This record gives sequence, structure tokens and C-alpha cells, in this order.
Amino acid sequence: MLRAISVVAGLSLLAGAAAAQTRPDQVKFRALYKELIETDTSLPSGSCTLAAERMAAHLKQAGFPDSDLHLFAAPGHPKEGGLVAILPGTDAGAKPMLLLAHIDVVAARRAETLQRLAAALAARSGSAFPSAAITLDGWMENALLAEPATVVEDRYRDLLRESRPRDAAAGRTLNGPHLTDLQVTYAPKAMPARDASTGEQKALLIGLVLAHAGLVAQMTGITPLLLLDEVVAHLDPDRRRALFDELGRLGAQVWMTGADPAAFADVGPGADLFRVEGGTIARCG
Repeated sequence: MLRAISVVAGLSLLAGAAAAQTRPDQVKFRALYKELIETDTSLPSGSCTLAAERMAAHLKQAGFPDSDLHLFAAPGHPKEGGLVAILPGTDAGAKPMLLLAHIDVVAARRAETLQRLAAALAARSGSAFPSAAITLDGWMENALLAEPATVVEDRYRDLLRESRPRDAAAGRTLNGPHLTDLQVTYAPKAMPARDASTGEQKALLIGLVLAHAGLVAQMTGITPLLLLDEVVAHLDPDRRRALFDELGRLGAQVWMTGADPAAFADVGPGADLFRVEGGTIARCG
């Protein structure tokens, strides 16, 4: 994960805080860090492949041979490529080690995903499932909407340095994107989802799932597999039929479970029904 790597590397440089002057290697690291952080990896405008190519160029400049640098991209997804770099060890008898990392920036991509999902939810007007307004409750994601990523990274690095004693005492990191929450509002009533009824919350959640599935299909060309446990519970008959219709139009493979067979009476001829009982699975009908 590029964000995590940059933070860890930045902290290692700051370990020698006694040094008042910036060393040449620190200047080079900062330039590299700035270039990669400012490389747009958001789809469809940006490209993870471009970020991978830039990292490969730096590694080659540092002495890595072409035979140890392998750029790749899946067919049909030219902007979602990556890089495999091989660093030979000094002990021929030691087992190899595999290190994996994201190319894209987690907090920035999370904020971008929220914007896309919010637009998808707004486009679902007229659905049987109420529209939802969504926001991220996290300072880092909100800051990235208006400030350069390098500025936000610098601020976060400072916060991590300042909070080391508190983090050590707590045994965990007390500040960061892992604490961000998704806030959902029941739009027709302009009230927080936590204050809605059980049925309203269920309808909101279904709307979110359907909007997200449609967004994934739109962005990747692949409709996701949906696993929906007790999804028809607390839904009235009209909403059940509306759900089955929307799932049919989505074109996804969907697995739904429920304890009441009657709740699936209107699922339609395109579905297969199975009964799980006593450790066995049998097709119904």
C-alpha cells in the first residue's frame, strides 16, 4: 500500500530528529515520494499501470536489471496494472519472501468511491428502496477532497510522530483512516439511519448494496456475485417483488437465504430453490 509504505519510510527518516539539515538521500526520497503520491491512480481518469511504470523506472535507475522487473496488466484492464520486482538475496539456501502492496492510495480511493456511490444512489430515484445520503466521517478523506495528497500525508506523518507516546500506551494507533466511519442518512425523512425503523434500515441497506453492485459492474465490466442472507426478512410483499425484479435486471448471480420458503414465492422462474435440512441440500419442486 503506497500510503503505508510512504508513512513508514517517512518515520524512519525522522528517527534521526537530531539532524537539523536535510540529507541528500532525504531530498531524493521526498522527490520520489511526491511523484508517486501525486500520480493519479483513480479510475477511469488515472492509471495504476502508470504508477507501476514509474516505480519500475526508479528501480531500473537504482540498478535493477530488466530481468528482475515485470510489469503486468490483465487483459481488458490496461489501467489496472502492477509491478513484480525481484530482489535477489545473499543466502542461496534461504527461502524466498513475497511482499505485496497496493499501488493506489487507500484514503483517497475511499473518498473517490464515496463520491461515485453517492451519485449512483442519487440516480436510483423512483426505486422501491429509499434513497440514502452518505458521507465519510474522517478528517483524512475529507481533507483529500480539497488539498493535495502530499499536504495531507505530511500532516498525518506529523500526527503519528506526535502521538507515539499515546499510541504506545494504548497499544494501537489512535489516529488514521482506519477510524473513518460511513455515515448514512435516510434521505426521504432527512434523519440518520440509526434512528430509522428496522424495516427502513433494511430497505436502506438493500438500496446501498444494489447501487454498489451496479457501480462495480459499470466500472469493471464485471457484475459481482451477491450473497444476501435473510434479505427478504422485514420486507412487505411489494418490496420483495421489487427486490427480485431489481436483482433480475442487475444480471448478477445471486444467492439468497431465508427460513421462510413462502417469502420466495414471487422470486420468478429464473431462480432455483433449494432446501437445506438435516445436513443435506435438495432442489425444491
